[in-house]
Amino acid sequence: MPHCTKKGIIMNSAAIYVRLGEEDMDKQGNIDSKSIINQKEMLITYCNEHEWNIYDIYCDDGITGMERDRPEFQRMLADCESGKVNIVICKDQSRFARDKILVTEYLQTKFMVWGIRFIGVADNVDSTSGYYLEQTDMNGMLNEWYVRNISGKINSTLDSMRKMGRFCGPFVPYGYVRDPADKNHLIPDEDVRENIIMIFNEYNSGKSMKDIALMLNQKGIPCPSVYKKMKGSAFCPRNTHGEWTVAGVQAIVNNEAYIGSVVQGKTKKRSYRSKELTFVPKEDWVRVPNKHEPIITPEMWAKAQARHNNVARSGRKRHTVCPLAGKVFCAVCGESMNRRVSTHKKNGTIYYAMYCTSAYEGKTTCGNSHSVSGKELEKACLDAINGVIRSYCDCDSLTISDMQERSLKQYSSQKKQAQQQYDKIQSRLDNLYSDKLDGIISADEYLRYKDKYSAELEKLSSQLESLDNKITEAEQRMKDGEYRQQLIQKYSDLKEFDLAVADDFIESIYVGDLTENGEREIHINLKV
Repeated sequence: MPHCTKKGIIMNSAAIYVRLGEEDMDKQGNIDSKSIINQKEMLITYCNEHEWNIYDIYCDDGITGMERDRPEFQRMLADCESGKVNIVICKDQSRFARDKILVTEYLQTKFMVWGIRFIGVADNVDSTSGYYLEQTDMNGMLNEWYVRNISGKINSTLDSMRKMGRFCGPFVPYGYVRDPADKNHLIPDEDVRENIIMIFNEYNSGKSMKDIALMLNQKGIPCPSVYKKMKGSAFCPRNTHGEWTVAGVQAIVNNEAYIGSVVQGKTKKRSYRSKELTFVPKEDWVRVPNKHEPIITPEMWAKAQARHNNVARSGRKRHTVCPLAGKVFCAVCGESMNRRVSTHKKNGTIYYAMYCTSAYEGKTTCGNSHSVSGKELEKACLDAINGVIRSYCDCDSLTISDMQERSLKQYSSQKKQAQQQYDKIQSRLDNLYSDKLDGIISADEYLRYKDKYSAELEKLSSQLESLDNKITEAEQRMKDGEYRQQLIQKYSDLKEFDLAVADDFIESIYVGDLTENGEREIHINLKV
């Protein structure tokens, strides 16, 4: 029976809609998979048998039925709304949509308003039947359950593969390719392997990430996105400029793949209904070490991460890296000291000073309000390092005296003092509640002292943890004579102080306040 559209035109104009999920696409890479072809033939025959005019055939191949923004699906809906067709015919309801929300919105609401008849041939769905709403409801629930069930199985399989260290990502990291014998295993890409090594070497030598990016661009080395395109990858790059950037260099410096680790599970979908991703906390990432051949050594990786964690910053205009970033602390309050860069107004000389953050912010807990020249600190470090080399190294025979014992004694003494202070404050906190019950202090005083003692305990706990780590490191270095010998040999004639020297020698620097006679104490803790 012909239908009457909302514009009053009598017609039987059919829209044939066919769809197939990506997992069912033709393995031979044909434009139309065999299932799509079969769907078209079935529906064309059905329309011819009923003498319906076929207005158009709409085909979404390789797109899930949970997706709303399918190109051909949206084009068909627009033709339905404009009155160009009054029949929509599919192989079955799941081809139209697997999302029950879409089924309710269109098959049970808008299609009725627009005067559209819907037919699912294989499951006998027809909007002219008396039980159409119940049938579409039931099919909608079953179709969505199918998607949810498949999604759960896929996620379970991927989780299992990730825990085994099997690479599951769609695109491999720059510097690697898939193993031809096992697509879930990575092997180094020999064409760009040396680029990875060069980036880590340059970064560990003190170059900023911006300088490294500029160097790579000047050398004409294709950035990762361009390189992947050159290799025929379907990767859609965020970087559309085709050049190396700071973000690109940083992504490589922070990627554990280059030491043989497979790190996955950094994001996850909010729901099987949505493509929207949410970030997973770093502690919940799936990390499996030693799953493929590394490109760099563990020592190169550790040095790069130590430098990156120090947050050595470049001036926005000068691009100079502070070699002491993250290593200088106030001897009065223990807070870190930050850098302030200045330029001499007359001669344009650039210099920097370090200042205590607590004193600079006006906190009354620290009186160390005088800054110290960065160059003065660098010179003091250089003198201390050269003093060690002269005192403890015979440059002819490279006989090295053990220096770590001093640091170990210093850290142990500091830990003993901090532990005594911790026990003392803990005892006060333990007795505080009894004092409140006995009426010695009021409830307000109890809360105030409790917060104060708890904050002090937390700070001391962090200090004790830090000292434990330093003691462990010092003990390790005492055993590692070969490390010290190589280090002394490398810097036997040290004339300049830079980031590489700071990373190799300087553990920490504590700067005291100026005395009345203009002097200050500077304690330099060396790694050797």
